[in-house]
Amino acid sequence: MRLFGASLLKNMLNFVYFSGLSTALKPVMQGDGIIFMLHHILPDAVQDESKFRPNGLLEVTPDFLEQVILYLQANDYEIISLDEMQSRLESGVAKPKKPYIIFTIDDGYLDNLEHAYPVFKKHNCPFTIYVATDLCDHKLFMWWRALDAVIRDNPSVEFDAFGIKINKPTGNVSEKYAAYNEIYWQLRDMGEVEKRQAVLALAKKYKFDPIEETKLVAMSWAQLKQLEQDELVTIGAHTISHSAIAKLSDADAKIEIEQSRAIIRDKTGIECAHFCYPYGSAAEANLREFKLTEQAGYKTAVTTQKGMLYAGHKAHLHALPRVSLNGDYQHIRYVKTYLSGLPFMLWNRFRKIHKY
Repeated sequence: MRLFGASLLKNMLNFVYFSGLSTALKPVMQGDGIIFMLHHILPDAVQDESKFRPNGLLEVTPDFLEQVILYLQANDYEIISLDEMQSRLESGVAKPKKPYIIFTIDDGYLDNLEHAYPVFKKHNCPFTIYVATDLCDHKLFMWWRALDAVIRDNPSVEFDAFGIKINKPTGNVSEKYAAYNEIYWQLRDMGEVEKRQAVLALAKKYKFDPIEETKLVAMSWAQLKQLEQDELVTIGAHTISHSAIAKLSDADAKIEIEQSRAIIRDKTGIECAHFCYPYGSAAEANLREFKLTEQAGYKTAVTTQKGMLYAGHKAHLHALPRVSLNGDYQHIRYVKTYLSGLPFMLWNRFRKIHKY
């Protein structure tokens, strides 16, 4: 079982592709460009329904990433940097001759260096990594991975504290997904502090050390600085603690937005011009957050609201849409469908610019 929104999007993509609508309507629906979002690039990130992988949507293989790049290059798409994208949007130029693509990766994981960078380098493709500074400082509590690990490694889960109540068997894949989704929806509407307290208590009960997990998967500051020496690589800010900013106070939101860039500068000398909102839906990033990132001096900021880029985004540079290269369906037909623009027109009720 997957979360509803992801399943709905997948069904929509399949319908649009196999009906032929994406091909027929592409000349009308296609935008000027698209920002792709990635998280983990791992050789073992393969689709396998027999395994419990609730965070599998965040993982793609290097082979799939390469397949996407090769398709784009063979079909006259232009892969550009965030700075170039910003320049094109601000110039107000009419629809470009070639649609453009921007690759972004969230958080700052070691696999970005080990597995993603060689693919981008091989094909001379610019890309951006948005860094949550607590990850590189080995302090980030990745609650989503802790929840995954507890359910994955135990035959049952029983917990009643911090706003979470559950008592379920987790002996097989179906039971694990049922338990995961039940806890997830209880966490969904919690504030950041409450949510983390709940999952941390759950992890401690089942003897899972989340900080050891962080140390295993994080890129170091030295590695990040080394990576940024390549002109293909842009480093952006992604808050300090990977918090849903809209659920923070004004003061805390401002700290997360401004100090994350300052920490990256202090640790590496890199000056970040671009920002990424953690989670990034309208519930986690909205008008207040867009204003704060603009006031902080960032050139652009990206959400996870689905959509393509249009000339009108010139007025919304701090609320840009992105499209996930979803690890649950690593097939080039989905990429072709994204690029038509039709799925997002349907998803967004034929609005080019998101209404907040």
